[in-house]
Amino acid sequence: LRVNRHDPEPRPSLYPQGERLRAGVWRQVLAEPKGVPFFGIGADGMRRMYLIQESRLDPKAEPYLYVGVSLLEKNVLIQARRSLYSSLGLLSLATALAALAAWFMGKKIFVERIERLAQVAGSFASGDLSARANLPRPGPFSGGPDELGRLGLAVDRIGEELSRREAEREATLERLARTQFAVDNAGDDIYWTDEQGRFLYVNARAAESLGYTPQEMQS
Repeated sequence: LRVNRHDPEPRPSLYPQGERLRAGVWRQVLAEPKGVPFFGIGADGMRRMYLIQESRLDPKAEPYLYVGVSLLEKNVLIQARRSLYSSLGLLSLATALAALAAWFMGKKIFVERIERLAQVAGSFASGDLSARANLPRPGPFSGGPDELGRLGLAVDRIGEELSRREAEREATLERLARTQFAVDNAGDDIYWTDEQGRFLYVNARAAESLGYTPQEMQS
């Protein structure tokens, strides 16, 4: 977690928390449409992608707070490449299946299975992990699934594994959200400070006990 600040005035004693935001990045914050990512040089000297949102007490009022995240550009590019390679792999699979369908044209059941696998691959690429091929099983005297049938089973197993991991991720996010709500609304005073005694987090009860708002105690 990286905390930055922008000092309207050069008064370190008034704005002590976080590394100072570079002037070039702050100009981009003011110039770029909010909610649209942009790139700039961070306080660590590394090129980063920023995403900033404004917080207002009233829609017509000036923002009192800018909240944002930043990621190293190289990490963003790595993830983008992974997504590209995954999409290209799925596209290659769909292309190969379509080529096989053209090669064996006239065999209706074969073409239908190819098209079904291509649809499942396209669903995976668009984020629908619930899609399954469910190819017809061979008859009792066929000697087991053919190559295409085994491919369909493999695709279904991949979909099941991806669905399981996505369900685990969503369950983890839900538990984190419940924990955050419980801490924010706990009946006890809860706060965290750094080594210099500055407040990093204050829940509503702790702030109320001291006669401040959480935002005032963390500013």
